[in-house]
Amino acid sequence: MTKNFITIWSICTAIISLIISDNLNSQITYDTSFTRQWNIVSNDWENFDRIITTYDNGLVISELTQIKQNDLWVNKNLNAYYYKDGHVIEEFEQYWNDAKLRWEDNYRKIYLYDSESKLIQITHQNTFKGKYVNSSNEILIYTSEGKLMEKVIQKCEKVRTHFLKYQYNYNSNDLL
Repeated sequence: MTKNFITIWSICTAIISLIISDNLNSQITYDTSFTRQWNIVSNDWENFDRIITTYDNGLVISELTQIKQNDLWVNKNLNAYYYKDGHVIEEFEQYWNDAKLRWEDNYRKIYLYDSESKLIQITHQNTFKGKYVNSSNEILIYTSEGKLMEKVIQKCEKVRTHFLKYQYNYNSNDLL
């Protein structure tokens, strides 16, 4: 199949999603952002990729990333977000497989909140032989006032090991 087919398929998928969502009485909006890179040959900025974000009543429900190849926009990644009580609880990413002309699972994130609705953990999972496997965890620690104090990143190998640690401090104006 050609790159034109892929582009047309992307547009048709977006339109079908819009029709389905619109029929469920949702308020769907779209936004597109572009990344540009400097071309030293033409001595000018050129589009590198774009992200088409879909919102449902103000919440991001999907982000389609496309890259520019031979003056055509080609699918790269598609992220989908799922919510509970206004908080994202899962994020899935798929990549476009040109050889099979279909989206394939790549990774997902699972979000966990405490009883006060503060995000306390993000589990990252990659696909391996068709199954999701834990690859890392982000653990968020707050002060008694509810301010983010630390974020610890753990690798998930044979055992969980600390990989990175971010510490957050606030100034006298309560700014991070």
